[in-house]
Amino acid sequence: MSQEPALEPSADAEEVRAQIVAPTNQTVAPQETAADKVEDMASNLAEGDMSSKEIGSPEISAVDETPAQSAEVPSDRSDDLSQRAEDETTPTWNSVDSGVTKLDDAAEDTAKLIRKAKSTTVADMNDCGDAGKLIRELTRAVKQTKEELAPLKTRLSSAKKEFQEAESNRLKPLVEAEKLVKSSIELFLTAESARRRHQRELQELSRQETIAEREKKIETLEEEGKVEEARTLANEYPPELPPAQPIPVPKMISAKATRRSEVSDLHTLIRYVAEHPEHCDLLRPATLKLNAMARKIPGKSPLPGVVFLTEQKVTSK
Repeated sequence: MSQEPALEPSADAEEVRAQIVAPTNQTVAPQETAADKVEDMASNLAEGDMSSKEIGSPEISAVDETPAQSAEVPSDRSDDLSQRAEDETTPTWNSVDSGVTKLDDAAEDTAKLIRKAKSTTVADMNDCGDAGKLIRELTRAVKQTKEELAPLKTRLSSAKKEFQEAESNRLKPLVEAEKLVKSSIELFLTAESARRRHQRELQELSRQETIAEREKKIETLEEEGKVEEARTLANEYPPELPPAQPIPVPKMISAKATRRSEVSDLHTLIRYVAEHPEHCDLLRPATLKLNAMARKIPGKSPLPGVVFLTEQKVTSK
């Protein structure tokens, strides 16, 4: 038996086998970075393996430019990020605008109620009912406004309390000390003024006594026939007292005399006003006491010249 020669694979079979086996034996080479490519080109250029034409080829330019383009952020993406950053840093005014609009609406509603109240007239029971409804609306508006102003009122009250405490602890003692010193000076000046006034009265009294003695002496001389002596004595008239001088005070203060009144006898003043009605304004009635009497005593007033009146007061339910 003759031995048959071995069959050699054809070219097509080898190509198919290579396509099947190649993926399993193929190793993935590490991706070359742009820096590595630039370094290789510089090395090849130095060795003379690369021409200037190859350096300027589109393939090399594409390799150089691709990494730079991949590092850049797309323009539309950049705009989105910028807009987002601006939105995060910029305060939103929607709530403020709505609050302002709400305040404007409240002010407009209040103005409408006020205009309606000013134009309201009550001529019959229907008008009275409409006015009652308006009073209810106004009462609600007043309550709502008080609630809106309550925080501000609280802050003002707190600030006022703080100021009053500071005023009581710091300012009030200083003011009282200043008043104490002023009062001491005023008491002294008042006493000094009274002393000087009394001294002047004594001087005037002494002068009047001197004048009276002089008159008697002149009469005596005339009775004795001593006319020349009497005439000489008549020409020697006691001088008038000099005008009163203000009390000297230190330069750092100023003093001014003031006058005031004090009722020493009320009954006498009342009788005088009764005889002179043009001075009725000097007597002011005690309105608070008279109103209290009107609320307690029904009917007519027991006091002459006083009338009790009844007025209607309306409140909202």
